[in-house]
Amino acid sequence: MDFRALDTQFQYAFVVDRESLKVMDITHSIRPQVVESSFLPIPDAQRIYVAQTYAYIVAGKR
Repeated sequence: MDFRALDTQFQYAFVVDRESLKVMDITHSIRPQVVESSFLPIPDAQRIYVAQTYAYIVAGKR
């Protein structure tokens, strides 16, 4: 993964890389788990901000 940015909310980390948004369960911070059903393709994602039920993502031309 080419991590570019992340934001956290409660027990989840929202991570963007060069190809997608991924959500990780960080309840046990020593062993974070990727939430498999959370993969969302977003090419060239750069930054993320999570507010309640929304994730704002800066993604190049999108």
